[in-house]
Amino acid sequence: MFLYLYNLLRSVSASYNSTFRVVLTRRKIRPVPAVQARLETTWEGRQIGYIILHQFTLSSPQQVKEALERFQGADGFVLDLRNNPGRSVAALQELAGFFLGEALIGTSVERTGTTELRSTEAQITNKPFVVLVNQGTASTAEWLAGTLKDSERAVVVGMPTFGKGLIHNFLPLTDGAVVAVTIGRANTSSGHEILGAGITPNVRVEMANPPFLDPTITFAFRSDTQYRQAIEQVIMQTERPSLSQPYAVEHLCCSGLSETLGTSRRTGSH
Repeated sequence: MFLYLYNLLRSVSASYNSTFRVVLTRRKIRPVPAVQARLETTWEGRQIGYIILHQFTLSSPQQVKEALERFQGADGFVLDLRNNPGRSVAALQELAGFFLGEALIGTSVERTGTTELRSTEAQITNKPFVVLVNQGTASTAEWLAGTLKDSERAVVVGMPTFGKGLIHNFLPLTDGAVVAVTIGRANTSSGHEILGAGITPNVRVEMANPPFLDPTITFAFRSDTQYRQAIEQVIMQTERPSLSQPYAVEHLCCSGLSETLGTSRRTGSH
């Protein structure tokens, strides 16, 4: 949207202090699944489970669990948290358990003291694991990435995250609105404060035109250099043949994800 407005303003031919008319047509709102998953096959036949998590809702953990169980035969996993704004702390606790088991995942630093936060679900997989993040990864999404990095359970690939390490209480009002009240700051399991600093990936991979600025680029396709590096990192962790050999990931040019899980949320242009 930002790129579109920039190009629109550049294309306007008008003199200083003049008036001109612009007609805006709203794009059609299309549903986006909360969780999407597919099984990738590398050049030598290894399989990697690729899971995109768009937001931390109360139903997200169950959908991710279904994907992990469905892809039990995979050699490793990639969890894509790019542009994920986070949200539910309860979802964070469940998701962390799938990869860590019962463990300390961080602390909430509040006015009255510090509260420990622990995962609440049993471990589902201990296979090689990579987390994708970018500047749009925020709140509980970056908290999960940071804790998995701290525990050395996952390699984090991409760009530094947003740095929104705040914890809120949500208070419903009589008119149906909700007020978010900040009650604390989030730290990862190692004590790293997320607010303002974000999470720095293990492997930094820049994208010249990130998808949130350039709508012509699609995540997890051939132009997605961060995704390709994530696949490579999983391959490295499996301790198979040397990465000096070229490899290719099938399905990169296919449209859509082969499997879609869970309910949909509605998005539009902003």
